[in-house]
Amino acid sequence: ERRRLRNERRESKAAYNWREEVEERLIKKPKKRYTSWTEELNLDNLAHLGPQWWIVRVSRVRGQETADLIATRLIKHFPSIDFKVYAPAVQVKRKLKNGNYSIKPKPLFPGCVFLRCVLNKELH
Repeated sequence: ERRRLRNERRESKAAYNWREEVEERLIKKPKKRYTSWTEELNLDNLAHLGPQWWIVRVSRVRGQETADLIATRLIKHFPSIDFKVYAPAVQVKRKLKNGNYSIKPKPLFPGCVFLRCVLNKELH
């Protein structure tokens, strides 16, 4: 029974040519813009994409201070570039030993600052 079914399938696919199908797919397939991933991540090519979100690794202890420092330096040295510096944090309320409450920011991603800008060689 299986042999008969297999032979019937083969006969029904007699006009089927897998090489032609592969050649058609290769013709329809769009060409790669870049030859390798390193060329795609080239700073000149990244500048053409426009503003992107980047993660900047910073100290886990002083993440917010570093984010403020990055923002002030970018404003000072590159006034024409639009950018956003984002260090997400949640305000945490703690009760101290003396009974007072202390409210401090706790970073959502310690050690990471998010930067949205057009990354070019000058800024890098």
